[in-house]
Amino acid sequence: MALTTLLALTAAARTYTISDLRRAANNPSGARGINAGGQITGYANRSSTKCNVFLYGGDKMRMLGTLGGTTGLGLAINASGRVAGSFTLSDGTYRGFISAGSKLMSV
Repeated sequence: MALTTLLALTAAARTYTISDLRRAANNPSGARGINAGGQITGYANRSSTKCNVFLYGGDKMRMLGTLGGTTGLGLAINASGRVAGSFTLSDGTYRGFISAGSKLMSV
């Protein structure tokens, strides 16, 4: 019985790779969501006043932008790579978004 359990646990073991997202973003960044396919979303500071949503996968970082304000933050990502999060408008109010491909849509 114990050997069967051990074999089942061994077969279910997963391997992980660690990536330094600061290097991919070329600025300070932070991960906030990851899906089972290894895609990651979060934020990347593009300057001292601008923070963009990013989507990282396949060793490539894509900036998804902000929708007009200064701050965007990817918080979660589903299995198909759609990102959900929040952003600020140019007047400083917060709104939610979902992504469609490389574009953000306000919700």
